[in-house]
Amino acid sequence: MDTSRKRSVVYGVWLLIAAGLGLLAAFTLTLDKLQSLVKPDTAASCDFSVIVQCSANLASAQGSVFGFPNPLIGLMAWPFVLLTGVLVLANVNLPKFYWAVFLSGTVLGTVFVGWLITQSIFFIGTLCPWCMVTWFAMIPTFLSTLAHAGQQELFGDKAGRFFAAAKSYIPVTAFAIFVAIALMAQIRLDWIATL
Repeated sequence: MDTSRKRSVVYGVWLLIAAGLGLLAAFTLTLDKLQSLVKPDTAASCDFSVIVQCSANLASAQGSVFGFPNPLIGLMAWPFVLLTGVLVLANVNLPKFYWAVFLSGTVLGTVFVGWLITQSIFFIGTLCPWCMVTWFAMIPTFLSTLAHAGQQELFGDKAGRFFAAAKSYIPVTAFAIFVAIALMAQIRLDWIATL
């Protein structure tokens, strides 16, 4: 198996894992939101402390920024990630417009997740465990999709070689982003003291 095919298999497997995590988080948060509507005094399943909890995030304006609970976006979007992972593993030669649309979706998802991260840490003052699962799934999905789409020469032949080489740096880049988020949360919320 050549190197590019091995990298495509790793990418496809990651998309399946990310989609599974994202769907689990979105489904659980949706159930918690429905439970809060039926029984408003019930705490969410992931409420562990004042800082580590889901209830405050679900009840906030940011938790329904488009007029409906944000987890519904995940229930609609993660199946496309799952489908793409299956197509990549099946070695389907997807056209450039597919990669352009899929990459656009991951860009929008990552921008939205980035906004939610700042809202959660700096304005709501909590860390939602299931939201963090979504962050963990979305950020590497964006990075790996950017690299994969670039490798498919979405940005041209020369850029394709750059993105093929950049794929090996995705885990380090994702780890650095997660460390930065954890440091922001620690500085703002002192979350380690609540464990």
